Amino acid sequence: MCFHTFQWILELFRSRLQGLSGAPIRTTICTKKQLVIALWILMTPDSYSLTQQAEAMWTNIEEKYGMTKVIGAVNGTLIKNVAPSIEPLSYICRKGFHAMQLQVVCDKLRFIHAYAG
Repeated sequence: MCFHTFQWILELFRSRLQGLSGAPIRTTICTKKQLVIALWILMTPDSYSLTQQAEAMWTNIEEKYGMTKVIGAVNGTLIKNVAPSIEPLSYICRKGFHAMQLQVVCDKLRFIHAYAG
C-alpha cells in the first residue's frame, strides 16, 4: 500500500478512530497506530479463519444462551493480599485495600487466558 492510500484511509476513518478511547487510566492509541494494527490483522493470512471462528462462536452462544454477537466473556476480580514491602502503595486497589487484579477470558465455558497483576 502506498503512503497516499494509507493517508486517504486514515482521513476516511479518523473521526471514528478518535472517538475510541480506553479507560481514564489508560492512554489512547493514536489513530495512525490504530489503523496500522487493523490493517496488519486484516492482511494476516489466517484473519479470515479467525472471522469464521468468531461467527461460529457467536452463533453457538446465541443458540445456547440467547445472547447475540457474543464470542466470549471477560471478567475480573480483586484478590486481597498483604501489603508488599516494596512499593506497597502500588498495590492499593480502587476499593482502598491491598489487592491484585485477576482477569480471565472465557469461551465455551473454559478459560483461554488469565492475567494477574
